[in-house]
Amino acid sequence: MPALIMDAVPVGLSAAANGLNSLMRAVGTALSSSVTAVVLAGLTAGVGSAVLPSAAGIQVALLISAGASIVGLGVTLLIPRRVAAASVPDAALTPAAP
Repeated sequence: MPALIMDAVPVGLSAAANGLNSLMRAVGTALSSSVTAVVLAGLTAGVGSAVLPSAAGIQVALLISAGASIVGLGVTLLIPRRVAAASVPDAALTPAAP
């Protein structure tokens, strides 16, 4: 991801762009762990005196994670691809004709 960012922003804004990328990664990590914790805490089952996440809670958490992964894949597919420029021989490296 940082390579895509460096290619897409001017050199003077590379530090700000990388900082924003790091911030968004941290927010995503915090949000995903919070959502998972809420789902698992909300869907529990009692086993003896212990209260544990239920199978349904784990399934819901996994479905939410799968949905987020599909959204991430969709966003990734929207990133424009760069076509490699055709290789043009350098005149200085081409031997001169006799």
